[in-house]
Amino acid sequence: MRSIYLFSLGLVVAASLSASAQAKKSKPAPSGAPHVTEATVQRTIYGRRETSPRIDYRFVIVWKSKASPEVFFWRPDANTWSDVTIAKPERRPGLGSNDFMIVERHTKYAEIHNGDQIIITPHNHSDEDHEMPASVKKMPVSSLYYKVGNKWMSVPIKPVKRPDIALP
Repeated sequence: MRSIYLFSLGLVVAASLSASAQAKKSKPAPSGAPHVTEATVQRTIYGRRETSPRIDYRFVIVWKSKASPEVFFWRPDANTWSDVTIAKPERRPGLGSNDFMIVERHTKYAEIHNGDQIIITPHNHSDEDHEMPASVKKMPVSSLYYKVGNKWMSVPIKPVKRPDIALP
């Protein structure tokens, strides 16, 4: 009986030590930094060999700042600086009482408020109209950059790879 008690006590202590060690590993996000809830990347492979595959990124974030962002950019590597399209999910009624659909409604930067969920879709090309600022060139890659109050900030993003789409 005593050995069962000691064994269960040992399990409780081990579980609590494991939980406290995991809590120390994660850093809290800076206040006002957006929270990334979903980040995916998916490649579309076309049937012709001479055609390059298309890579599509999609990010869902929750905006955590009182001020609206001025602009977003995605920087997957050191040489690419991509413009993005922003949208908000909107629930629309369907045919029946329990029927509905979620659609993406394109939005403007000024319409983004604290607590809003935002869907960010980077374009497949670098945006030549907006040159990458020198201060951003020194910042880490694989990050979503945003500007609030003339200050550039970034959120590191590690997209989850979805299965490739192979076209005939």
